[in-house]
Amino acid sequence: MDVYKLSLEVNTLGHIRVTKAFKPLLKQSKGRIVTATSIAGRIALPYAAPYSVAKFACEAYMDCVRQEVQPWGVTVSIVEPGVFKTPIVDRSGMKNRIEGVWSKMTDEQKAEYGEDFKNYCALLMQIRKFSINTNRTHHLGNR
Repeated sequence: MDVYKLSLEVNTLGHIRVTKAFKPLLKQSKGRIVTATSIAGRIALPYAAPYSVAKFACEAYMDCVRQEVQPWGVTVSIVEPGVFKTPIVDRSGMKNRIEGVWSKMTDEQKAEYGEDFKNYCALLMQIRKFSINTNRTHHLGNR
């Protein structure tokens, strides 16, 4: 449960706190709320339930806020960037997280998941290698 609590604290409650703090000023100025979530807020990712749950919650919260602040002319936008090459998605980071989860499982759970689970995780790491963007920021603009 700790991993769910941490993920919700960072990926959902952080957005809520910041939005609540600035909502009065945004209503006065007819401003804009822009928040970054993830495609994991629309498509549940296998073996990433804590992250997906938090991102789904953030998407839902922002959809609610969008409707609540519309009468004041405030707009709400959600940005869902792709996966970037950072320590959270690199091979060693993913391997460490998988091993951490595996080490906390009971013998019964390990027997239930078995080698198929480990092989599936290894396959996911191989697939992600091809879907991760570089660690460089790309700027788009008028030319």
